[in-house]
Amino acid sequence: MRQGSLTLLLGLLCAVLSPVTSVRGAGGSVSLIPVALAAAGRALEARESESEFLNNGEVAAVMDTMQVTATWAPLTIEKLPETLTVIDGSQIRRRGATDLRSALALVSGVEAVPGGDGGPAASVPALWGLREFDAFLLVVDGVPWGGAFVPDLPTLDLNDIDRIEVLRGPAPITYGSTSFVGVIHVIHRGPGSGAGAVSVGGGSFGSFRGSASADVGTRGRISVDGAHEGLADDDAGVDRIHGRCRLELPRGIHVDADVAVVNQEPTSPHPRAGQELDPSIPTDANHNPSDAKLDRTRLQLSASQSHPLVDWTAAFSHVADENVRGFLHEDAQDDGSENASGYTQERDFNEFYAEAHRRIEPTPRLGLTGGADFLFGVGKEESHNFTYYAPLDGRDRTSSDAGTLVENTEFEAERAFLGIFAEADWRPTREVTVLAGLRFNNVEEKREGEAEDEEGNEMPAEEKLSKARFGGRVGASWQAWETDGDDATLYVDYRDTFKPAAIDFGPEAEVDPLKPETARSVSLGVRTNLLDRRLHVDASVFRMDFENLVISTSVDGRPALRNAGKERFDGFEIDAEVAVTSEVRGSANYSYHDATFRDYAQVFGDDTEPTQLDGNTLELSPKHLASAGVAYDGPQLFGEGFLNFVGERFLTKRNTVSADGYVTFDAAAGVHLGQVDLRVAGHNVTDARDPVSESELGESQYYRLPARSIEVGATYHL
Repeated sequence: MRQGSLTLLLGLLCAVLSPVTSVRGAGGSVSLIPVALAAAGRALEARESESEFLNNGEVAAVMDTMQVTATWAPLTIEKLPETLTVIDGSQIRRRGATDLRSALALVSGVEAVPGGDGGPAASVPALWGLREFDAFLLVVDGVPWGGAFVPDLPTLDLNDIDRIEVLRGPAPITYGSTSFVGVIHVIHRGPGSGAGAVSVGGGSFGSFRGSASADVGTRGRISVDGAHEGLADDDAGVDRIHGRCRLELPRGIHVDADVAVVNQEPTSPHPRAGQELDPSIPTDANHNPSDAKLDRTRLQLSASQSHPLVDWTAAFSHVADENVRGFLHEDAQDDGSENASGYTQERDFNEFYAEAHRRIEPTPRLGLTGGADFLFGVGKEESHNFTYYAPLDGRDRTSSDAGTLVENTEFEAERAFLGIFAEADWRPTREVTVLAGLRFNNVEEKREGEAEDEEGNEMPAEEKLSKARFGGRVGASWQAWETDGDDATLYVDYRDTFKPAAIDFGPEAEVDPLKPETARSVSLGVRTNLLDRRLHVDASVFRMDFENLVISTSVDGRPALRNAGKERFDGFEIDAEVAVTSEVRGSANYSYHDATFRDYAQVFGDDTEPTQLDGNTLELSPKHLASAGVAYDGPQLFGEGFLNFVGERFLTKRNTVSADGYVTFDAAAGVHLGQVDLRVAGHNVTDARDPVSESELGESQYYRLPARSIEVGATYHL
């Protein structure tokens, strides 16, 4: 009932707003939408059509895309002094990608493993060797998606995608202290794209999905989709329904409405026993209470305008959660006694985002941008923590009502980011582009928490935090060589930024703020287009010095977050893409990441003295990543296959336990039958079930890759 009502609300919203555009366009006069709809979506630049991108036979054509993530200046990717990769929507649809792992599979240096404590609909991306749940920024159609607290990955929708831009390293000017090691910017098709489709599909574990997207007149676009995603664990899965309406109103005002309902039955991480994951516990055993759930409803309204005086964006989002979770204790015994801790929880998040800037060109070679942005978030949670018995084989699970209440907690946090920025883009010659910017960041936080034990004893607490700091960047690119359409561009970049530590909305009412994280990074690289621009290669090296990294740990048997002193991230990344013919493309990439502690000591288990971790590699950070793929898109047939390699990685901070490297293979193939495409896709065909992320709630427990899945589907192009 709730899902149907939200979908109806979205449809009515589009129906009410669409006539406004047509009346105005005909010369009539109508008032604009209510101020409540003044929410976000920075105006996106026009790009080449998808058909041109697919058929012109030039891999380098994507480098001429006008990016909207790295800088306010209207620069193509080729001119940027940093590494930014574009994944075209056609690639995502061709490979049948429904999650970030598949969508970003051929982006060098990026790991986007699915699942984690956020549930099977979430993921835990890693960039530059750092896997931290809020170290990167997720942006959707120009608006930070959960930017005030944690990126809202469970509600991310990849239906009707135009492209995804992936920026490695911080974005200290455009997104300030909310972006740290990268930005993943998902951009959907806008009104007037003319590409409508209806798709259905189904596959392994009882999964099925359907979607539809189309223009509404000339100034509107609507997309809807729904799915049930089954998993190898029969007690886990995801049900989702989503709708998006995008409108182009008079005077260049763009309005978006987005509604998502994602109901998850979560999986469980696998406990470690000594040097390996416990072999006595079945691979897909579920240790949650029988009524476990992670139910999320998200509503976002946004608006933007590219005005002659100022470009502005505003957005409001509301998220409501209902959660029931549970995790085994460390060294849990299967003797009928309570061996797990769980919680029932209700959470609410409200965020408001506003940004305005203006760019001028005093001379044809110089652009100046100035502006400000503001991001405000309020989050509340109420939890009831309990202990319970969970059979280690995952069968005959009990409900949360059968547990023993331990404590009740309440927690509320407010967070406000204010940024004032200035940026200059200077082109002293046709071959040289210089970017420089400075940003003043001010962050205000307030946290209130209260815990009540089983005897009714209350323990309230309150903390406030205020932090002001400048951030900035300077970089340059130089086209060092050009002949007969081929070229080579060198680039170098320095960035300095900081980020307030994550706020934990878990079952514990932790009010003590951690120290802000800070990072200074330098990168340099070369881009080259060869073979009449059919071969594109981008290679770069980087170093990032980090302080106060937020890590998860255990205090008195309960999960907690702590700062981790100093770290250093060094790396080398190279990716190549070649157009063999106008129908066949190949790509390959390799990255080397060295993520190490430089000065951090931690007390482990029953130790009385802290262990110095200087020189140790961060856990679950592989040194070697590689991938390779080939794609074919012909008049009758299409398909794509790709391999991903993830190297050996440590499972513990003391580097005493490691996991072997693994390889995954994904493939999709289909046939064009007039307006209908038929497709079969296989994900993780090798059925690798290796540990890929560590739980922050279950001590020494790790989530595995999802099992192999096969899906067949059909798409009718309108």
